[in-house]
Amino acid sequence: MQCCQIMQEGAEINRKMLPMTTLLLEYNADLSYRDESGESACLLIFQSGCGLEYMQNILYRLISLDVYQSFQSKDLWLVSCIARTIPTFRQRLEGELRDLRTPTALSSSIRPRYEKILELSAEKQRDWIESAPASDRISFMQALCSYGTLEMVQPFIESSIDLDEIGGPNDKIYTRCAARMGNLSVLMALAKAGASLEQKDWLFRNNNLCTSALEELLERWSLMSEGKTVQGREILSVEKECWVLDWLVEQQGHESPNALYCVMLGNQNHPTVFEKILKHGYGRRDGQPPKSDHIKCTGSEVIEAVKTRNPCLKTLLDAGLALECEDWRGLSAVIYAIDMAATEDLKLLIEAGANLKRRCGFGITPLELASGNLQAGHPRKRNRGLVDRWGLRDEVFELETDQEIYSILATALEKDGETVLPLLLHNTLGTRTTSWQESRLVQTAIVLLITTVAFVGGILFQSML
Repeated sequence: MQCCQIMQEGAEINRKMLPMTTLLLEYNADLSYRDESGESACLLIFQSGCGLEYMQNILYRLISLDVYQSFQSKDLWLVSCIARTIPTFRQRLEGELRDLRTPTALSSSIRPRYEKILELSAEKQRDWIESAPASDRISFMQALCSYGTLEMVQPFIESSIDLDEIGGPNDKIYTRCAARMGNLSVLMALAKAGASLEQKDWLFRNNNLCTSALEELLERWSLMSEGKTVQGREILSVEKECWVLDWLVEQQGHESPNALYCVMLGNQNHPTVFEKILKHGYGRRDGQPPKSDHIKCTGSEVIEAVKTRNPCLKTLLDAGLALECEDWRGLSAVIYAIDMAATEDLKLLIEAGANLKRRCGFGITPLELASGNLQAGHPRKRNRGLVDRWGLRDEVFELETDQEIYSILATALEKDGETVLPLLLHNTLGTRTTSWQESRLVQTAIVLLITTVAFVGGILFQSML
């Protein structure tokens, strides 16, 4: 069991553990042994990167008719499915059966003479699955849809079972299992048979990025691009799998609202994928309500691009994605760009038409935040009220950068006819504040002082007359 569990951790570890697994099996290790969760060694081997190919190689050599007949439940179904698709292995088992067959003279209805093993037929296996307990059927189908071939899965897809059946709200539907492992032929067969491509009632929908087959695939490709460990039966390659994208985005019955977020994780290295997702209309626009809890939390893909310094920001803006949407704090993309001293991002947002006068839901305007940053001690860190505690980094920003940010805002506002406090006046205030509220008070005091001087001067002038 330890070998089988270690084999789940990655393709390289999987290959290293195969010789040890083979050695243990040659010394009669029990493939049907189960751990505390009910998973058997047989199923665990199957659910590793090269598990199917490995089992196809060892079945003929290590599994006899006696061993086959000792399997039960899911192990029996799995070995029978594999044997059904391997003629040589099926012929060997049936040959052993014929060697043990009852002589013709002694055969009867009680002890008939069989030429074939009924359990290796698709009809018998379909009957097993249809009449099996739901928990066994679901876990078996999830494993088969993830790592099995279309030939293995097809009889069950054509049976009367519910293709959207789950054991509980934390279970994935079969199409998501197939997509996550890159089992594209099985994914397409499930979809054509009427299986759902999106799981709207999933328990973890509120805090998980993927709730549909499309999102599972996009996140899988993103992880591949970043060089992270990804499971699957096929050779891991975005180029070899992305052909399915054109077909999948055209399918009905799924919104996949987080699809563009999944692409942004790393797929900017694959322009074709990025372009197709944008072209198909994914991404939040201004005026649209959030379609998922993830979007409600993050606000929009534009905000996420600014926060993560994603180089795809210009592409998102050119596609017309949301400029004024706010995240759960009430902060817009412009506010984040100012807080993070992202001058180039701020320029892109202004060019795209961002509203620099609007007071966001958090209660500040872009100019107020920029003014507050000028009065902060430098080098400064990000404003703690605008970022999660775990989001604070060691990065600091210099006064020159904040001055440039203020100048960019002032220039843009003056073009719209707004009067902005000159930057030089900010530099001679001589105060050291740490928040935009204090900066706003300073500006207000200056305006009141100028107004008072003008008022007193007017009175003195009238008295002189």
